[in-house]
Amino acid sequence: LLLVAVLTLAACNKDEEILTAPVPVIKGTMDSTYEIKVGHKITIAPTIENGEDATYEWKINGAKVGSESSYTYVGKRVGTEYIDFHVQTLAGADSLIYRVDVLPLTPPVVVLESRDGVIEVEVGNQTLITPHYGGGEAEEFKWLLDGEECDHTYSFFADFENVGDHTLSIIASNEDGQCEASAT
Repeated sequence: LLLVAVLTLAACNKDEEILTAPVPVIKGTMDSTYEIKVGHKITIAPTIENGEDATYEWKINGAKVGSESSYTYVGKRVGTEYIDFHVQTLAGADSLIYRVDVLPLTPPVVVLESRDGVIEVEVGNQTLITPHYGGGEAEEFKWLLDGEECDHTYSFFADFENVGDHTLSIIASNEDGQCEASAT
């Protein structure tokens, strides 16, 4: 009876190959690097071949932080974080280390050139006022004259018909924040 069972098994595998389930493979490169800014998040969702019935583990600095097939990381401080991902099936395992570079926020910096907070312009003459910009690149501009929105350009043409004091403000912004400068 035992001989019949062995012959039956051999008949099912004519090439006499040992059939095993394929080992899971994480698709990616050894240089899996992401960049985000402080306070922002990124979801890492690797593609896994042969990952049926797999278990997952995500670790940061040796501490387990997740057990799903994807992981969402929030950049809490500037620096580099290494995130270990491990996938395991009955057939074997694979792992990959993800590098996340957390960059500082870079809101724009804007300065209106003035003398003691005062910009003098001649009545009846159009004067171009161009602030000095620094920090991160400004993507949006909003000019306010006496508290009223009046322009959305990089520079402002001041043209006054009457003598008097006015308050001019520029708000420059990007995805990381904004900066405001004012002069009279």
